[in-house]
Amino acid sequence: MTESPDTPADIPHTLTGEELEPGLLYAVLSYRGELASWNWAFFLPNPAVRPIGTSGTMFHVVDTDSAGLWKFEVESKDVISSPLVVAILRLANVSFLGDYDDVVGDDSLLQMFKTVAIPEQASTEFSSRTWFIEAICVLHDCGVVQCDDAWLLEREIRRCAFTAMDRYLENKGADGFDVGRLIEQSTVRDNCHSQPPPTPTQILFDPNLKVVTVSYADQPHKATPLPPRTTSYDASITGHQHISIDGHHPPDLTASSRSSDACSGARSDVYGVHGLEGVKSW
Repeated sequence: MTESPDTPADIPHTLTGEELEPGLLYAVLSYRGELASWNWAFFLPNPAVRPIGTSGTMFHVVDTDSAGLWKFEVESKDVISSPLVVAILRLANVSFLGDYDDVVGDDSLLQMFKTVAIPEQASTEFSSRTWFIEAICVLHDCGVVQCDDAWLLEREIRRCAFTAMDRYLENKGADGFDVGRLIEQSTVRDNCHSQPPPTPTQILFDPNLKVVTVSYADQPHKATPLPPRTTSYDASITGHQHISIDGHHPPDLTASSRSSDACSGARSDVYGVHGLEGVKSW
């Protein structure tokens, strides 16, 4: 399996607030009527439909009519304008698997997701969240994503979702789409691995929104435990009076850094956007 192509770290990666990025696999958390429980799913946007994210393929498990029973489903979905979507989190670049139709076809991601076991009997321990975690492990084993600690990734995603949920409830029923401000992350330095710096991303934020931390599993696979690492983010931040990263305040508004408690293969980035009916974070 070939490596996915990298973009030079000194070239900003353009992303608009209205769109996702083609070739990327996302985690999508949707509101299900409870404050601390969401429907977890994977989503690959269709690059042929603009804005990107208004059409794509969602892989997830859903409740059946029988209480406690679940089934795997694949459906076409618009996650950008959906009023139920709380958070959209970038996981990995899967463009090396082929074009969109190849990746969502029977011989690629679909086969991997179908290997995740679903209980035939009702079980209170099974949910879309536990299925998602098991699916991350399968994707890791298949070399699609690199995430040595799926539970650490799950905790980071939940932390982001809790933050996004506050804004989601505050803005429920809001009209229009406010993309907030756009901040380019000019450099990303990862001291944990020796590989070239990862592709730079965008940081999207709303002045009234607490910046959230999310993780995506696109780091090179390491079979052995790794030491703690520090990842530094440099960004030109204007028009914003306060940024908090992992509960710590950076010394100034032009550069900030954070340390993870372990280099588990899941990198954390900081970004968020105030969108329709709540916060879309990616």
